[in-house]
Amino acid sequence: MLKKILSGVLAAAIALSVPVMSMGADTIEIDCVVSDTNVNVGDEFYVDFKVTDNPTGYNSMQCFVDFDASKLEAVECDVPDIPDDLIIYTDENGVNYSIFSYTNVNGRINFVPSEGDEDYLGMADGVTPAGKLGRIKLANLLSDREDDVRVNYTGTGTLLRMKFRALEGGTSEIAMNDIRGSYTDENGVSQVLAFNANSGSVTINGGSSPDDETTTETTTSSSGSNSGSSGGSGGSGGSGGSSSATTETTTAEAENESTTETVIGGADGETDITVVSFSDVEDNFWGRSYITELASKGVVNGYPDGTFRPNDNVKRADFLIMLLRGLGVDTSAAATGDNFTDVEAGAYYANACAIAKEMGIATGNPDGSFAPNSFITRQDMMILAKKALESELGSEITGDVSVLDQFNDKAEISAYAVDSLAAMVEQGIVSGMGDGIAPKDNTTRAQAAVIISKIMENIG
Repeated sequence: MLKKILSGVLAAAIALSVPVMSMGADTIEIDCVVSDTNVNVGDEFYVDFKVTDNPTGYNSMQCFVDFDASKLEAVECDVPDIPDDLIIYTDENGVNYSIFSYTNVNGRINFVPSEGDEDYLGMADGVTPAGKLGRIKLANLLSDREDDVRVNYTGTGTLLRMKFRALEGGTSEIAMNDIRGSYTDENGVSQVLAFNANSGSVTINGGSSPDDETTTETTTSSSGSNSGSSGGSGGSGGSGGSSSATTETTTAEAENESTTETVIGGADGETDITVVSFSDVEDNFWGRSYITELASKGVVNGYPDGTFRPNDNVKRADFLIMLLRGLGVDTSAAATGDNFTDVEAGAYYANACAIAKEMGIATGNPDGSFAPNSFITRQDMMILAKKALESELGSEITGDVSVLDQFNDKAEISAYAVDSLAAMVEQGIVSGMGDGIAPKDNTTRAQAAVIISKIMENIG
């Protein structure tokens, strides 16, 4: 069989890349390339997921593409939109096939998932198409059309192209998540593949985006191999609600104009305590006490509409801001040391990142970056929380890794995170989510509140 790979160059800007799955011997590397990373409201642009390393080939794949539906909408592609370097298979009749053709993608963009469809993490309403929900499921396999034998795609290039329209000012990540796939080895046996997919980002000018100078906790969609359904207790017990993979890039530092604030007498009969509540945090919500406590202390904030959006995901920089506030650190103060290479001096989170680096809480990536606008996974959240606790206690926290045996997803914990997660579990700060600990799920706002509350309890 003739395998044909079309090569070409796409004039694109490579967006900030954040690894989202551990690598193996047969790992397929995928980069997200955004044709224009700075657009205006109403603009359309391409996002290409490009295979950059393909050691074995592949013949089947399932994945989700997540983005912020309040900022972006996926729109249909047509024939002229097909990239020059699309990875294809040409059969003996000269017919070309790609694993994610534009017709396949268009069908999934327009697909209306049933209400309650678990793949859509509670977002489906039976009316809204996936392209407007912010979570698109894609799945396909390649087989010879005559004998139905699976044939491996090989080579590198564009695996998937999507087109988006900018709806509102702000920033949105675009990520390929929950990737599964296989290839057929020389013995005709199907083998499971690992994937390492990097996320992209786009900034949208115009619309009603808040002023970044007064923002803090920005939330967007899930990334990487995370399921995005981490609606549990943030590793602190309790029954979970469902996490949203489509999320808001609106920010949480705006005034709580619609929140309910109740002032009651303090324990000494003189000091007043302000108790803040939110319209979307019910009395029976598993994380309510933690959220209201932190809000009352000014550690976390709600939105102008009176909501907290507890199931929205949290960016790495925003978790640092909340964590430092929980430690009593003034995040408006300038740090004396150097910042991470990808933190702009004027960013609302610049001081917090520099302070956390100076304190040794955040060390960043080997290249000196921190990926502040990427979502923070639960395992990375626990690592930062552990370092923050150690910074305050002045001593190291350890744990026996055997304590992780109770979790059925222990094998999913990255090697660099094992010791930290063991310490947090043994310390009683993390207790998992059901039977697992969901290390690579994204952290939700509610989960972050729980963890930070428990850190504050431990430092007294």
